[in-house]
Amino acid sequence: MNRNDQAESAQRERASSELTLDDALDFVSRHFLLIAVMTGVTFAGSVYYASTLPRIFQSGAVVIAERGESMALGSASAMEERVGGTLFATREFLEVQAMFARSVGSLTRVVERTRIAEESRFWNHDGREGEREPESRPAPEVLLGRVTSVGVVPESRSLRISVRHHHPEIAAQLANEVALELINGGLERRLETTDNALQWLRTQYDELRRDLDATEQAMFEFLREERALTFSRNERGNHAVQAVDSIGQQLVNARYELDRLGGTVATVERALRTGNYDDVGLDALVNHPTINTLKNRLSEVRSREIELLERYGPEWEEVRAVAGQRQFFEASLQREMRQVLRAYQQEYAAARELESRLRQRFEAAQEVALSVSRGEMVFNGLAREAESQREILALVERRLRELEISRMLEFSNMRLVEAAVVPQTPVSPNQRLIWAAGLLFGAFLGIALSLVRELLDTTVRSRETLEVELGVPVLGIIPSIDPRRAMPGVKKVSRDALKKPDLIVHQFPRSNVAETCRSIRTNLLFLSADKELRSLAVTSGSPKEGKSLTSCSLATVLAQSGSRVLLVDADMRKPRLNKVFQVKSDRGLSSVLVGEAAMEEVVSETVVPNLSFLPCGPIPSDATELIHHRRFDEFLEHAKSLYDIVVFDTPPIGPVTDAAVIARKVDAMVSVVRANKTRKESVVGMVAQLRAVRANLAGVVLNGVDVHKRRGYGRYGYYYYQQYGAYYGETEPSEGASSSAST
Repeated sequence: MNRNDQAESAQRERASSELTLDDALDFVSRHFLLIAVMTGVTFAGSVYYASTLPRIFQSGAVVIAERGESMALGSASAMEERVGGTLFATREFLEVQAMFARSVGSLTRVVERTRIAEESRFWNHDGREGEREPESRPAPEVLLGRVTSVGVVPESRSLRISVRHHHPEIAAQLANEVALELINGGLERRLETTDNALQWLRTQYDELRRDLDATEQAMFEFLREERALTFSRNERGNHAVQAVDSIGQQLVNARYELDRLGGTVATVERALRTGNYDDVGLDALVNHPTINTLKNRLSEVRSREIELLERYGPEWEEVRAVAGQRQFFEASLQREMRQVLRAYQQEYAAARELESRLRQRFEAAQEVALSVSRGEMVFNGLAREAESQREILALVERRLRELEISRMLEFSNMRLVEAAVVPQTPVSPNQRLIWAAGLLFGAFLGIALSLVRELLDTTVRSRETLEVELGVPVLGIIPSIDPRRAMPGVKKVSRDALKKPDLIVHQFPRSNVAETCRSIRTNLLFLSADKELRSLAVTSGSPKEGKSLTSCSLATVLAQSGSRVLLVDADMRKPRLNKVFQVKSDRGLSSVLVGEAAMEEVVSETVVPNLSFLPCGPIPSDATELIHHRRFDEFLEHAKSLYDIVVFDTPPIGPVTDAAVIARKVDAMVSVVRANKTRKESVVGMVAQLRAVRANLAGVVLNGVDVHKRRGYGRYGYYYYQQYGAYYGETEPSEGASSSAST
């Protein structure tokens, strides 16, 4: 195999591993009936199933949360400040209200108020009336909870209360009743909350009143013990307090200065230790002219040094000079920094001494002030406690009065904005969804069964099957010729042409069928470039695969190329080529092999120029023995001396061994495989049998390929085949075509 064949084989293998839209369409077209039947059956079943399901109706009411809340814990504005917005606009509040609406208590009150449990229709909520006995029914509030759903309407302060029921009137009635219970129940809960708050506030008011009386009595007893009408600061106490304040302020300032100087000393020491002076932001250093000048020069020298190092390396003379400058400026800057550090250290020592003296004075002043303030603290503590109790008592008294008034003005913050109406169309079952699911499931099931059928199909369907899966070389294809379809290069089909389908290549030399045969001829001659092809035999694995059609077509295209061709009907089991060429078969190949006639006496000329035909002759009883005889070899040599090439139409290799015997004697062997009929194992057995006798298998011809399904040559071969007829630009002047012949 040359480089072009290898490239073509690789391209064909890649194409066979890729799934394209053409493959999908071809797959659907082959199994369309199965897919359509499964889809129709499942769709009809889904339609019937949807019609048997009970209808469920849904009705809903919408309630909205109004602004306004109980005054038990404060005003509305105060509450909004605490929670960061309108309390009743939050999703949390709406979710709590939804829980109340679906609570057992609320649903029980709805059932008791409406007496809905007494209606038999209520229990038939799912359309399956009579399936459950009364004693096995759930509690009515439990059943109402099952059919009721409460949800928050997105981006709003509303709740939607929905009820699903088999009877639309009951669905609407229950939805409105649950909404009404939510509104009334909210008011009852608010009143209950207000009453509880009133009771708690009254209790707190009494306790606070008693605590205030006790505190005022303790203040009176303290003044009586101290023998004073009131307790206020004297001159000594004021002086002691002022001394503590003054010394304390001085001590704070001294400690601040000590901390500042300590931080400055640490900063300068860290800069000296690390050599990083850029991050030192002290005023004494920032405004120091010498340090600023040295830092700027050091930064310039460092930048210059880095630039020269990157450009010339460390060994360059100018780099060394710049490095010396950098070291000089670093040493100078360090000296200046040490001088600054010594100055700061002296200031730090002085500040620490001052802080120690002030601390001693402050502690002494504190002792004096504490002894004076001890009595004042006791009295002031009692006074503050009494004042706090008075304020709390006044606040509780004010809230108590406000709450008593607000109870008389209490209202529900839930309002019905959309009442439930009787629904006209059911929400379940969703018939369109069921139909669509049935349709999709049917299509899926049909495709799945088609895939199984495809996997179980072991026939040869394409050229890729032979080359990629079975590893058999393919010489070409012969398309199936359907008189119902137009064939490129042929204008129309005649009945006369149907009588001789084996001569289709002769009748329509410009047809695409003839062109495919010429392609096979080219491949044969190309494979025999090293050795001249003088004889070849055509066989198949089993009957009815088209070997006789292939033999006639190959002999015809060889003769059309100018070669003298002898077509021999070597099928001494069921010969039929004599009928194709309308030649008597009373004498033929068998007569020559038994010595009853010479070859020249029984050879006939045909309607095809340069093509001669040797019929089978009388059917012998021992055909295999005749072929094994040396006279067959003599006959073959004699035929090759008179003709350029000898073509044998042999019997199928599966039933008899005649083809295997002839295969050893000819230059090349061509096997015919019929698409969508020949099984893969038959091809493998045929190839193995030919290789067992060491026959020169030139390749396989794939016959009967329906190229209209885009599978003959492979993915790319369909388009190549379609171009055959367009290449000539005109149709055949004569009429004819046929269905692909098989023998």
